[in-house]
Amino acid sequence: MISVRAWHRRAARWIVVATLPAAAACSLFYPFDDITIGEGPRDGSASDALASDVSSSETGVPESGVPDRSSPGCPGERGSAMVRITVAGVADFCIDSTEVTRAQYQAFLDSSEQRIRPDAACTTNTSYLPAAPFPDLDSSLPVGKIDWCDAYAFCAWAGKRLCGAIGGGPLAPDATTDPDKGEWILACTKHGGRAYSYGGQSYVDGSCNSGFGDSGGAVLPVASLPTCQGGYDGVFDMIGNVYEWENSCDGVPGAEDAMCSDQGGSFRTSNGCKASGMTPHFWQFSGDWGIRCCADVKN
Repeated sequence: MISVRAWHRRAARWIVVATLPAAAACSLFYPFDDITIGEGPRDGSASDALASDVSSSETGVPESGVPDRSSPGCPGERGSAMVRITVAGVADFCIDSTEVTRAQYQAFLDSSEQRIRPDAACTTNTSYLPAAPFPDLDSSLPVGKIDWCDAYAFCAWAGKRLCGAIGGGPLAPDATTDPDKGEWILACTKHGGRAYSYGGQSYVDGSCNSGFGDSGGAVLPVASLPTCQGGYDGVFDMIGNVYEWENSCDGVPGAEDAMCSDQGGSFRTSNGCKASGMTPHFWQFSGDWGIRCCADVKN
């Protein structure tokens, strides 16, 4: 589930936070002001294609690699454009091409339809606001400071769902690294063939916004690194930038003691696809926690 190093890192920060008053803990653990912003693309202009008129192939992936519309059969009216992933006999589903941006999340906050259905998890979650207001910065940055219930609600509002088990529904916590069972891990590893989403079995510095790399320790606009594409074409930033909540919880989602899976690491880590971890569902003090949605194919 999670490496010993990652577990020690997380355990240490829970201990530090637990010994402080709430306000001081929030300030110590990744205060919002330290979530600096990188300069954007350094070896290409992939992010510009999000709003371009580049011609698409039948899959919805233009020559630049960044989808400008969803693949056929995938939702596309709200949130990120989606890429369809089909593995014969195993899975056929859609996944967001990028992490959810601040602009996309703001549209959710502004909508009168934002509340999730009464029979869904987290019905007592009365606010979907991030833990701190968005600064007046690039709206193509990934949204952060989002708790699990916020992510779940956004995906439902967008006509999608939080990535979980193949075929839909929650994924067992002990299966988050199994590409035959989980949507997120299948997509990142290209059904088990990759340790890192961009290919290969070894970490390549600079390929993604991870490990305090070229960004200098900052979130970057989604899809701004053309080298951080994969496991499947048209899917960006599955490693680095921000953690992505997953529909896999130990306990009842929304309950005080629930721990839920986050995937992909952030700009602070050098994680591969299988370095998933379990975090308190309410954790949103850091800008590191964001969203990527999945969906069923509608033929």
